[in-house]
Formats: sequence, C-alpha cells, structure tokens
Amino acid sequence: MRELILFVPGLSGPRDGRAAAIEDLPLQALDRLLARADRVAVPPLELETALLQSFGFAANAVQGVAVAPLALLGETGERSAGFWLRADPVHIQAGIDKAVMIGGGALAVSPEEARALCAEVATQMEAEGMRPQALAPARWYVRLPHAPRARFSPLPEVVGADLYPHLPSGEDGRAWRGLLNHVQMVLHASPVNERRRAEGRPEINGLWFWGGGALPEPRASDHAGLWADDPFARGLALNAGVPAAPLPA
Repeated sequence: MRELILFVPGLSGPRDGRAAAIEDLPLQALDRLLARADRVAVPPLELETALLQSFGFAANAVQGVAVAPLALLGETGERSAGFWLRADPVHIQAGIDKAVMIGGGALAVSPEEARALCAEVATQMEAEGMRPQALAPARWYVRLPHAPRARFSPLPEVVGADLYPHLPSGEDGRAWRGLLNHVQMVLHASPVNERRRAEGRPEINGLWFWGGGALPEPRASDHAGLWADDPFARGLALNAGVPAAPLPA
C-alpha cells in the first residue's frame, strides 16, 4: 500500500484571536485527502521533531541530533565534516522583565542585507575561530573548531517565548552568552539596521545558535521520495539515500 505523509505546520491554526480569520477558509483538496486519512492521536510536535521521527530518529532527537549539518546538507547537497551550528538572524525585543524573539521569514531579510550583516558579524566571531555563512537570508551556519561544552535551545521553541530561560547554558554557557552580547552590539551599529530602523522595520539585532552537531551516519529509510523546500527535510532525505525534489506547485 502506498502512503502519502503531509507535513503542514500550523494546520490546526493559531491559538488566539486570529483563528477566526481562517475558520471558513476553503481547502477542498486538503479536505479530500483528510477524508481518506487515518486519524491517530499524537502529542504536539515541532516540525523538526516530527521530521526526525519520520526518518527513524528517537522521540527526543531534536535535542540530540545535528539539525545544522543536516540542513546544510539540504542546502548544498554535500556532506560537510566537523561540528556545525545554526546561527540564525533574529530580532530581540527586550521588555522590563523578559525578552521576546522573532526569527525566520517574519523578518523579511533580503539576501543583500544578510550578506552585509554576516560579513560584519564575521569580524567579531573570527577571533573565536568561527566564521558564519549566510547560505540563505534567514538561515546562517557556522563551523566550530571543536564541539562546545554548552547547551543550546532549538529556535522553534524560543520564538515568541521568554528568551532568558533559553540562553546558552552548561560549562561554556557564560562564554556563549558573552558572544551573543558582543554580536548584538555589532549588529546594532550596522548600517543595515540603521536603514531598517529608518524604514520602520524590525532590526536584525541578534543571532541564535542552535541545532549543533556533526552529520550523522547515513541511515536507510522506507520512504520512496520526498518533496520539500525546507533544507532540513531535504537533508534528512539525502542522508537516508531518499530522492528529494522541490515542493510541487
């Protein structure tokens, strides 16, 4: 029997007043697919965790599997040695008793802005033996000279939540928090952010490190193929020897 697995982040809709805006949204094609589907109760999952489970990784894999090098594999199609971290550009809004972070496509970072900001941040980070690469405007990567003795919270868990409990922790946590502060100062002074502030757009005032590790060994999968534009999904497929193609129209 052939089976189609769809990953549709946000399918259940927002959990606030915006839900009314999509209540009557006509989705005839999705209705037909769901009418033929089996209903199975599962706990809420982040996209990365659900994808990892689909490719045979453990339930808590998003904390222990290298999201960064798998996504890098999906971006480039090439296996990269060493320890990699995601270093994604974010906007941090500080309040009286907490800070909230926005990241990803919501910031609408242009390729030109990403290249300029990445070059400015690289000057600060090269002293630590690291050089970030902006392979996509919202997805940056950095190769570390050795595995850090620190724990990093996955970006999807932190967006919209109180930032402080999710800052880097562990033996080297203090050093990584210091690096985050230095990067913030460099970004605040950037001409890119001066223009964004003048235009009323949120500035890119931080990087978020997460998803670190080395590329796991290739592992087989029962999937016959994958269609996705998400580089992490594509990386999982390529690591499993599964043909990957762009998401069809």
